[in-house]
Amino acid sequence: MPTPSQETQITEFLQAGLQAVVPEAVLMENVGAELTYQLPNDKAHTATYEALFTKLDANLQHLGISSYGVSDTTLEEVLLYSGTYLKRLSHWP
Repeated sequence: MPTPSQETQITEFLQAGLQAVVPEAVLMENVGAELTYQLPNDKAHTATYEALFTKLDANLQHLGISSYGVSDTTLEEVLLYSGTYLKRLSHWP
């Protein structure tokens, strides 16, 4: 089990590696042992995702990754996130 300091180093290492392939990648959540990134969803980036997943597959053990997944954001998720964001803004002085 990695220490909090090691977890931070792993997260920073993964972030740098991901952004080397997809500079527009944004870390959305870091909860426990799960990181959630937002990646651009356009044809210009489609080819880069193949390279990204090939790199991930080749380095899973080295990076300490047990699994990863990819999903499209649903309209419901967008609306829930927007509502949470607007709620936070309404409490901001």
